[in-house]
Amino acid sequence: WPDIARSLHHAHGLIGTAEPILFTAQRVPSEIAVLAPRSSFPWDVAGAEGEFQKWENLTSFKSDFEAECYGIYLALAVHANHPIDVIDEDTLMPGGLDNYKVVFLTEPNLPAECLHALLEWVRRGGTLVATVGAAQFDRYNVSSRVLDAATEVSESLRQRLNLKDNFTTGTITHRSEP
Repeated sequence: WPDIARSLHHAHGLIGTAEPILFTAQRVPSEIAVLAPRSSFPWDVAGAEGEFQKWENLTSFKSDFEAECYGIYLALAVHANHPIDVIDEDTLMPGGLDNYKVVFLTEPNLPAECLHALLEWVRRGGTLVATVGAAQFDRYNVSSRVLDAATEVSESLRQRLNLKDNFTTGTITHRSEP
């Protein structure tokens, strides 16, 4: 333990010496954003078609699009060291994306007004990267083909995968029952 204490003392001294530089530091502005899913959550892990999310399942299961969102963030921010902003649907409204060049979209449910604002941003020069199944429904889980029409890419509806977190074994398994 004394060796650890000495090492910690030395590390804390270095941090203390650098504090005037660290305190005034500014985060590098990000030109890349990942949209954090929000409108899709009520429609996941439902017991029956069209039924809302059961509250007891909110922390037991993760959606595939949620895992994709985190994977994109992990790959770009952690592994490639790019500054990434995680944004919410409100940021998609007019003017909210002006500082971004690229937006990643994974969630299947996106409010119509958010999707239209996002596509207008793309028309002005932004780059949208959408995963399979993104923006296939509006916030009410009604099928939407707006993204298909805008990109001229038509994809068939894809079943969502709900992944059960098993923190004791460190594995994630696909949920087969409704």
